[in-house]
Amino acid sequence: MVASSVLSAAIRTGIESAKNNRADPEKLWQQAQLAQVEQNAIAGDVDAQFQLGILYLLRQEPGAADWICHAANQGHGKAQLQYGHLFNEDRKRDDLFPFISIGPDNVQAFIWYSLSANNGEPRGVLFRNSVKQTGLNSQRLHSALAGVENWKPTPCGHPAALTQTQSTSADSSK
Repeated sequence: MVASSVLSAAIRTGIESAKNNRADPEKLWQQAQLAQVEQNAIAGDVDAQFQLGILYLLRQEPGAADWICHAANQGHGKAQLQYGHLFNEDRKRDDLFPFISIGPDNVQAFIWYSLSANNGEPRGVLFRNSVKQTGLNSQRLHSALAGVENWKPTPCGHPAALTQTQSTSADSSK
C-alpha cells in the first residue's frame, strides 16, 4: 500500500514536471510571429517597423521609439502620429512612457502631427490643433511651422533588434 502511494506521488510529480517543462503553444506562436515581424522590419518593411515599434512600446522594451521613428521617416501616417505622441509635453505630465528617453517638445510633436495629417492620418489634425492651442506660444508655433515646411528625415538610432541581427550576421560571416 505504501509502495502504491509512493508510486502515485511519483507519477503525479512526473506529470506536473512534464506540464511545467512543456512549451506553451500560444507562447511559441507569439514568439514566431514576433520573429517574423522583426525580420520584416529589419528588411525595411515600413508597416512591420511600425508594428514592431508598437509591440515594443506596449512591452516597454528598448528600441520602441527607434522603430516608430524609422517608419515615421518613411511617411507612415500612424507612425508619425505615434512619434508625435512621444514628443508631446502632456505625456511627460501624465508619465505615459517613462521608459522613453525622448524629451518632451511640443514643437516636435506639432511637426510630427502635421506630417501625419499630411499623410492621411485624420487624428494628426486633432492632435496638431490641440498642441497648437495649448502648448505653443507664437514664437514656438512659428518654429514648428518652419519645421514642417523644411522637414527632413530625422536620425533614429539603431533599434536593439537591428543591432543584434547585424552583429549576429557579421559574426557568422567571419
